Amino acid sequence: MKEADATHLAGDYRLDVPDAAIATGVEWCRIAVTISGCYVAKIFIPLGSKVATDLFNQVVTRTGTAQAGTSTTITLDSGASATDNIYGGQVVAIVGGTGAGEEQPIIGYVGSTKVATVPHAWATTPDNTSVFEVRDLVAPAIDSAGRVRLQPSGLDDIVTEVGLNFRQAQSIIAAMAAGVLAGAATTTVTIAAAGVPATNRITATVDVNGNRSAVVLNPPA
Repeated sequence: MKEADATHLAGDYRLDVPDAAIATGVEWCRIAVTISGCYVAKIFIPLGSKVATDLFNQVVTRTGTAQAGTSTTITLDSGASATDNIYGGQVVAIVGGTGAGEEQPIIGYVGSTKVATVPHAWATTPDNTSVFEVRDLVAPAIDSAGRVRLQPSGLDDIVTEVGLNFRQAQSIIAAMAAGVLAGAATTTVTIAAAGVPATNRITATVDVNGNRSAVVLNPPA
């Protein structure tokens, strides 16, 4: 293990595991980290060319159209940073043009040429039509109790039903459990938002037996 770049990445350390140490055919390896003899963490590392970005928040640090590429490199746009290894450890994802859908970690970057090196051969070599994003992977925020703290819009990215995200679904559930109900003796029943009786969240058409024939939801935007 050694410091990745004392000048540009102070405090970031690189652990080089030899290929011979990895079991043949496995998709992941697991590394236990200890410091001064004390167990600190266990790291799960994907061994394929696909990066396990779902475990992290992603921040786009650079986007543009590539100038060129080879089997294991991509030349970023001319306006990319001139600082060597500034994108080291980040992920380059091709989001349009040739090679769209591929992503790999950046293991080296030369600022003078804008060439970023990746560890595996691209399935399709990028070219000057490849639109890329360089993404920094940021571990989810952890609160004082050790719980993962979502970004403000985090629940909006979880689709519960078509056209209904997790935050909106929770609002509908809250209305069902604690919202003011009106029209129970009629064919149109409304249920207000929990704690907000002036806002209807659910409107249902029912028959004399209370069977619903239509439901209109009004979740928060």
